[in-house]
Amino acid sequence: MNTKFAGITAIVLSMSLGLAHAQAPAEGTTLKLTESTAKPTGTAPRELVRECMDTQDALTARQAKMEANAREHEKALAVAQAETVKLNEMQELLDKTNQVAIDAYNKKRAAQNEKAAAINVRADAYQAEVDAYNAESLAYNKKCAAITIRIHDRNAVMKERAKKAKDEAATKAK
Repeated sequence: MNTKFAGITAIVLSMSLGLAHAQAPAEGTTLKLTESTAKPTGTAPRELVRECMDTQDALTARQAKMEANAREHEKALAVAQAETVKLNEMQELLDKTNQVAIDAYNKKRAAQNEKAAAINVRADAYQAEVDAYNAESLAYNKKCAAITIRIHDRNAVMKERAKKAKDEAATKAK
């Protein structure tokens, strides 16, 4: 049976890098419908839609935490650099005949070196976290970036997710 549709009647969503873009048939396009429950060829199953949305949410939350960690690292690094400048100035003015002053300076320099080492350890851990995130993001993009989603599957998954969030909020409130 051929049915002529005017305007937007069938919408297919395509996920690309986590963004949904609506595509609609041109006005006057003729679509052939076989059964009301038939899936258009090449659309993602609902389970994949759910998995991709969940993965996208997890990656987004993880990215926000990583960005916060990066900001904290930058602050700590700026403080350490300012302290290093002060220590270098202190060294220039240091009375090299005063052992007490030399010992005090060396103690401050050792503490600064410990801070720098801790910052470097955190930077290495952060880089490992970034590398893991990038690998997971790449896997997500390979799996989910080009899938085509039927609008009713998307809406169904969105309803499931809203209900789950509401149930979890109610459980936490108890």
